[in-house]
Amino acid sequence: MSRPTLTCLCVLFICLGAASTATAQENPTVETSQSKAQISELQTKLNDEAVSAIIRGEPERAVALLNESLAYGEANITYLNLGRAYQKLDKCAEAREAYAKVATAPAVEEPPATVVLQKTEEYLAELDEQDCKGGVQLAQPPAEVGTDGQKTWGWAAIGTGAAFLGAGVTMFVLSNNEASKVEDARTDGRVVDFPAREVPEVERRASLYLNLGIGASVAGAALTGVGAYLLLDDDGEQVGRLDVRPVSQGAMATFHLSF
Repeated sequence: MSRPTLTCLCVLFICLGAASTATAQENPTVETSQSKAQISELQTKLNDEAVSAIIRGEPERAVALLNESLAYGEANITYLNLGRAYQKLDKCAEAREAYAKVATAPAVEEPPATVVLQKTEEYLAELDEQDCKGGVQLAQPPAEVGTDGQKTWGWAAIGTGAAFLGAGVTMFVLSNNEASKVEDARTDGRVVDFPAREVPEVERRASLYLNLGIGASVAGAALTGVGAYLLLDDDGEQVGRLDVRPVSQGAMATFHLSF
């Protein structure tokens, strides 16, 4: 082979190498660690219908379709569309959860994984500007007690009050029985036909039962009154906390009502 021919071939090889290098630089191959997704025709149909639903302004239907598609198999594009649907519903926490799975789910061939990831970043940037930023849910004010709840408390208070009134009546009867033992044995101001040493104990029990009866009756009347008020108050603007607790004061039991 002559020297001019050899020189021409060398120049040709160098040019071809430079051209191939330039082409490779213009169209770099991006390697991803994602596996290839196996998408069935049914999944493709579900995804297409979901995209159409999002465009029509029906994100709820899109969420249902995409979740149905995921039941048959995961794909990065499905999670991307699911996140977008949740984003349209202002469900930011669910949207972020779906977007987070785009990078790890099996990737479809078209569109390329790099394009899907780029779109995910765009949607996440939009998500950061929404009112539900970060997926933080605002605390809701406590629900007010409605009329039905107020009536329930009213009947409960009346029932409890009636029980206390019944207990008070029982204490009065016991007190009267104890006192009668001594009174029936009195003749001309003196106790006869009854052991004198037992008189103080009988009188003490009678006094105790009497005090307990008074305390229970007062508490019962108060509870019944509160219950009646709650039943008659139809507005139900404010229902207080009913707190009934006994406080021992010697032989007498009293009760406190607080709201």
